Amino acid sequence: MNLQWDLNYTTSSINMTIEVRNIMLGGSYSFGFGFSDDENMGDGDLIVVRVTRTSVAIKDCWLYTNGKVVEDSKHSYKLLGYQYSNGVWNIKVERKFQTCDGEDYQLDNGTTNVFVVFPIPNNCILSINGNGCNLSEATKTLTRVQLLKADYRDIPLEPNHKSFSIIAPNITIPTSQTSYVCSIQKLPKFRTKVHAIGFESVIANPGLVHHIEVFMCDANDKYIPQYVGLCDGREVTDAMTCSHVVAAWAFGADPFYYPREAGMAFGVKTASSYVRLEVHYNNPMHIRGLVDGSGIRFHFTENLRPHDLGIMEVGVIYSANMAIPPGQKSFKWSGECPGSCTQADAIASAGIDIIKGLEVFTNEYRKLRLFIHIFQGDSLITTCTFNTENRSNITLGGLGLHEEMCVDYIYYYPATNLEVCKSSISSQALEMYFKLIKLNKLRDKLSIKNRSLGIPRPRNSRPLHHEYDVIKWGNSAVRSLRQLYRFAPMQVNCLRSNGESYPGRWD
Repeated sequence: MNLQWDLNYTTSSINMTIEVRNIMLGGSYSFGFGFSDDENMGDGDLIVVRVTRTSVAIKDCWLYTNGKVVEDSKHSYKLLGYQYSNGVWNIKVERKFQTCDGEDYQLDNGTTNVFVVFPIPNNCILSINGNGCNLSEATKTLTRVQLLKADYRDIPLEPNHKSFSIIAPNITIPTSQTSYVCSIQKLPKFRTKVHAIGFESVIANPGLVHHIEVFMCDANDKYIPQYVGLCDGREVTDAMTCSHVVAAWAFGADPFYYPREAGMAFGVKTASSYVRLEVHYNNPMHIRGLVDGSGIRFHFTENLRPHDLGIMEVGVIYSANMAIPPGQKSFKWSGECPGSCTQADAIASAGIDIIKGLEVFTNEYRKLRLFIHIFQGDSLITTCTFNTENRSNITLGGLGLHEEMCVDYIYYYPATNLEVCKSSISSQALEMYFKLIKLNKLRDKLSIKNRSLGIPRPRNSRPLHHEYDVIKWGNSAVRSLRQLYRFAPMQVNCLRSNGESYPGRWD
């Protein structure tokens, strides 16, 4: 079985061709294909194809993480035609990129898991929408791709360009299923300012390297300690000042070259000479003894371009004040870069053009199909949706491997001094929320009505976010937390590239 697709940006649709060989005409069988963000192919579209004698029919369905199949109330996939010849079925199906249907997987230019299920048992077909069709044990194949590409073509490398690489220094890949390994490295010496014009991945172990990021260190730090080891090791703490991302790669991503109008500046006196390389390994078979030299290769030129390329961090502040209750199929965080931060002193009077975004919470980047122009006073809102159905405890925000984040690193030009523009719920609002939760619990316990109890204060002996742990996360508590994050006052980081805050009231 072979699945191919073509993209039509004029009609904003994807045309899929399914080729099934060695099937006798008159036979009866079913199979499926679909799209998902889940590597286990759950929570995604499943298009069930049913071939009966001389005809073909399709059903637009949703495949849940537990393998259950349910037919969508609205069908967004269209059967364009089918043909049988010399033992081969050719079946053509079409759908729009964006269907405005909450029961559909929305195609975008991030990494998508394209999967095929073959065969699907006949008894499963007959029991779709009931409890009898479950594909958790079915045979599936998976391909990870970037379906939608940018609307502009990547610019070819300039004839006289040069290159340098930041690669893992012969790291022995840990045997744990997932691990992050960091190394502090010194950049090459440049005679003068240069412009990086793009980058690409250098992958030594394709099956084990999940994603790679390169972070510039803080120029104010005169001494950057050398380090090679796990990113959650105690020794790497001092190197966490190396947090300004300059390049990132995730599985399925192509090389990325900047538009001719801009380049990433290196060799500037005000910039650091050190970077931190972070490689995420996925080793589900616990293979021992493999040595890795993966990393990022930068291409640069001494012929400077009109603008310096900048990277701005937007989204939600890394903070344990933000949390995700357990057992949630969909829980959202939103971080705002308010218009008061993008005013006159922060970005150029003519505005900036955003060309690309790196979504840290999924560790994949998206080249935008069209440049987005941002004016002074515009607000940028980053929203992330989390699934915690397989978790029994609260998940906090933060930088740890078991914590969550919601951040975009957006590539734009011309570069400005605005480097961080993020928000989270204010500590004062969160403290009041915990007080009210305790008040309601106390009222319920004592069954007291029409009596003022006063509001108990949270215990001061531990950090505020520990109050999340004592809440029983039923529907009412989850609903109140959603409302809190949506409407409560926020605190904002509006920071220059040197880490200083812009003038203004940010709480």
